[in-house]
Amino acid sequence: MLCVCLQEAEEYAELPVRHNEDQLNSELAQRLPLQVNPHSYDSAHTKTHLLMQAHFSRAQLPCSDYGTDTKTVLDNAIRICQ
Repeated sequence: MLCVCLQEAEEYAELPVRHNEDQLNSELAQRLPLQVNPHSYDSAHTKTHLLMQAHFSRAQLPCSDYGTDTKTVLDNAIRICQ
């Protein structure tokens, strides 16, 4: 899937994973169709993957910061794919 390829892009290494967001990532992952490594919830690349899945699945995000982060992820995805 495109999300899996994009998540490893260097541009996403700097996506912030804030304090306790590993727990939010874990909870979000439980509601999404594609599994991620449960030992990587503190990874910017995993968060990127989860945000992309949530966007395409129209899943509810756990907090407003994730909405801002999703916009960053999607803006970068357009540029990366060009």
